[in-house]
Amino acid sequence: MAQLPERFDLLTSRSLSVALNLGLDHGVATEVGAGRRPAAVRIWNWDETCAVIGSSQSLSNEIDLEAASVRGVRVLRRSSGGGTMFMDPKNAITYSVIVPTEALAGMSLRESYALCDSWVLEAVQGLGVPAFYRPINDIATAEGKIGGAAQRRMANGVTIHHATMSWDIEGPAMLAVTRLFRDDLGTRGAKSAQKKVVGISHYCGASKADVVVAMIKSLEDGRAVRRGTYRPSELVEAQKMIKSKFGSRKWLHRID
Repeated sequence: MAQLPERFDLLTSRSLSVALNLGLDHGVATEVGAGRRPAAVRIWNWDETCAVIGSSQSLSNEIDLEAASVRGVRVLRRSSGGGTMFMDPKNAITYSVIVPTEALAGMSLRESYALCDSWVLEAVQGLGVPAFYRPINDIATAEGKIGGAAQRRMANGVTIHHATMSWDIEGPAMLAVTRLFRDDLGTRGAKSAQKKVVGISHYCGASKADVVVAMIKSLEDGRAVRRGTYRPSELVEAQKMIKSKFGSRKWLHRID
C-alpha cells in the first residue's frame, strides 16, 4: 500500500498575502526538486478574503467581479486545475503537500489525491467529523463537501497538492462573489462543481486552531517531521511567481 514519505518539513508563517502563499508553493517545490528539502507540508496563514480560481477556468463564469469589488474580495488565479476556492481567513483552512512525484509513482490521479489528503482526513475524523474521501478531490460528509483539492505536477519532478477546507461557512459572501448555483454563462473553461459546502464546526466544537493542531499531530504520527521556516531562496522564487503570474492581470484574465 502506497504511503506518504517518512520525512517532512512542516512550514508555517505569520499572515501573508494569498498571492505570496501561491508563490511559496512553487518556491518550496523548487527546493524539494533540487533535493535541498525533503517533502514539505505548508499550513497557510493569510490576511485577506480571496477567491482563487483554477488555471483552466473562465473568470467571468466563476466570479461576480462587481460583487468581489464591493466586498473587497481579492480574485486570483492559481497554476493548478480544479474549481474555485473561496478563502475567508477566519473560516477556511488551507494546506499544501509538496512531494517528489516519484512518491506517487504507479498511482492513479484519484489515488494520489486520496493519499495526499489522508492525514487530514484522519485528523478531522479524530475530531468526530463523519468525513470520507469522495473522488476525485473532495473531503466530504453525507451532508456536503468540507474541502476540495487541486494538484500541479511540475517539470522538476515535484507535485504540489493544495486544498482548502471550511471550518465554518461565510455563506452570503461566498454566494455573492462566486457564481455557484447560478446559470452557466456558456463561456469556455473548466466549471466548478455545484456542491453544497458544510463546515467542520457543524459537526464538532473544535476551533479552527484546534483543527490545525489535530492536522499537525496526524502528520507527525509515524513520521519524522521537522518544523521550519521559509528560506530566502523560496521567498525570492515566490516573488518572481507573483510578478510573472499570480499578481499579473494578464494571467488572471487568461480565460475571461
